[in-house]
This record gives sequence, C-alpha cells and structure tokens, in this order.
Amino acid sequence: MSGRPDRGIREFVFGTTREDLPRQLAFWQQLGFRECARGELAADASEQLYGHRAALTGCRLAHAGCETHGTGYVRLQAWERLRNDGLGT
Repeated sequence: MSGRPDRGIREFVFGTTREDLPRQLAFWQQLGFRECARGELAADASEQLYGHRAALTGCRLAHAGCETHGTGYVRLQAWERLRNDGLGT
C-alpha cells in the first residue's frame, strides 16, 4: 500500500423490478438522495454485460457527501425480470 487513499467511484448496487422503481426512488429520496443519472440497456446488451437477458434501467443516486468525497453513491438496477429471489424480503 502506498498510503494514498483509494481513488474512483464507490457505489452500493441494489436490484429491483421496474414496477418497484418509483417506490425505491421515493425511499432513497427520504434519506437525502437524489437521482443524478439514468440509463437503459436492452435485453441483449444486459445479457452481454451481466449474463442476464432482461431489459434494465439503471439509476444512480447521490447525496451531498457523494459529490464532496466521490463515494457513497447508490445505484438501483431495475430489471424487466429478476433472475431469482436475491436475499429475499
């Protein structure tokens, strides 16, 4: 280790369904996050990138500390169809 702090963007990624995305955005907004970027992938592109053939909407969320320190971003990956149950409820 060189003693330098790590560089780069740090994100916490959470998977959800497209139908649940508005509820998830409202939850994170109550915690002080706001949407700062959004992107879409078609099913064939997400299969190449993630190995899961389903359309994907990705939303990056940030709060003031994210912009100051470049860490602590949240990314919501809203899938057309989830692969499995994940961690459950």
